[in-house]
Amino acid sequence: MDYVYYFGYGANRDLDMIKAITGSDPVWGKEAILKGYKLYLQPLKNIIDPKDFGQNDSFGARTRLKGKWGEDFKSYVVKKDPSSSVAGTIWKFSVSDLRWVNNWELVDFGWYKVTLDFAETKDGEKYLCYVQYLTENDKPGEEVDGFNYETYINDKQEMLDVATGLRDRIKKELCG
Repeated sequence: MDYVYYFGYGANRDLDMIKAITGSDPVWGKEAILKGYKLYLQPLKNIIDPKDFGQNDSFGARTRLKGKWGEDFKSYVVKKDPSSSVAGTIWKFSVSDLRWVNNWELVDFGWYKVTLDFAETKDGEKYLCYVQYLTENDKPGEEVDGFNYETYINDKQEMLDVATGLRDRIKKELCG
């Protein structure tokens, strides 16, 4: 099996969330710091959507999130910033698990871009990790202390239930 490293921040730094999204246990998770990124709290109105560009027949990230979570939805996001850092978890898991995480984070619907960057554990171990981030053109929202923040800004159990339900629905559609 092929494994990858993923840097999770916000709810994705929590084992329960990763298990709900992927349906499996990661090989391991280690607390880590991602240098060169700033943490923000992005409101729904700042999430990019094809409708912003006159593509009214398209169904983007903001439309999908609004349909499930409503107008008050907010999420943690990161943007590149050389003077900042974010605390989170490095997860080692399968390539398939990374696909589940990217699906949950609406990467294919334009919410995030994905890059590879180094994160470092408290023991000084460095891992090249997949990181979901906003580009310089995206509007992030309110700055958050990247070291002292609540893991969940939405109800934890509701998020776990929605992630599990989405994964189960997709598996049923794909596998019949």
